[in-house]
Amino acid sequence: MEFRGRIFPISIMVSIFVFSLIHLGVSIGIIVGFRKYGDTFRPQIGLSGYNIAISFFGLLTGVIGLIAVTFGSKLLRRITFLIAGLVGILALASLVTAIIINAKSFSYVRSHFTGKMMNYMTNLGDMKTIDDLQYRYSCCGANGWIDWANAKLDATSPMVNGTTVMTTTMMMTTTTTTTTGANTTTIMTDANATTTMAAANTTITTVAATATATAAGKQLKRDVHDINGQENLPLAGSSRQKRQAPIVYGGIFGLPISFGVTLPYSCCTAGALLDNSTNMLFCISNANGAVNHFNSEGCVKPIQVVAGNQAMGFGVINSFLVVLAFVAMRVLLLEPTSRSSDI
Repeated sequence: MEFRGRIFPISIMVSIFVFSLIHLGVSIGIIVGFRKYGDTFRPQIGLSGYNIAISFFGLLTGVIGLIAVTFGSKLLRRITFLIAGLVGILALASLVTAIIINAKSFSYVRSHFTGKMMNYMTNLGDMKTIDDLQYRYSCCGANGWIDWANAKLDATSPMVNGTTVMTTTMMMTTTTTTTTGANTTTIMTDANATTTMAAANTTITTVAATATATAAGKQLKRDVHDINGQENLPLAGSSRQKRQAPIVYGGIFGLPISFGVTLPYSCCTAGALLDNSTNMLFCISNANGAVNHFNSEGCVKPIQVVAGNQAMGFGVINSFLVVLAFVAMRVLLLEPTSRSSDI
């Protein structure tokens, strides 16, 4: 067989060898890099093990095929033909499996991640997996940080506890002044203090209704002034104030700061608190009456993207291997044998 006639078969065998080598490296890399995340990437790791076998047969096809094409051995061509057929069938099965895994990756990741969240305080393995994933992808919770409200971590600390509620109460104050002869008694009553002063003898009793009415009148004037000012503002300025009105708390519009959620330490970017009962670090979403520093984005989406990309990466490589394997079979079957040997 002339060298010119061997160029195409040689290129096919080299391509099978190269893609099989890439396949092997990707498979080993996924197994080594993602097995620490438990069963979160179990389908991808299982597919990686299967593709290691495909890589082995692909490398064998490339090596034996090169020898068979170079020296024109009929026996080696027959052996290569059979191995290439096996590679094609295995790669086709892997391609279909990769497509199925990619389609189901979102629901799989979400269910397993949520289950581990619920076991965070009772299973050290699940705790480590969740922390590793949240650190790795800078995320918190399955769909968002607020998912941790269902896990009931309920950490406590000297500074704040897991059920912190920040409220503001408007209180009425009543002032009574009593003057009897030389003795004057002034009593101020609110939720916190009572003050008594003794002075004169005449009795005058004043209830702070007048003061309350005066304060209400002043507030009404301020409200009217504010309304008039709003009416005089341009339409764009008024719309801008309306857009700025909602409070953004952890990426959620309108969520009150009174809603406190205990988050794992792996959610924190700063301001972690030490739990008195477990000596573990947590962060609390509204610690000290303010929004704490934590990752607010959920973990399912970034993990699903990685898992889906891994599956489709196998799909792409296997697509090439399927085509190359069946082309190699055709080439080996029809290759001229002018310089072939029977060995």
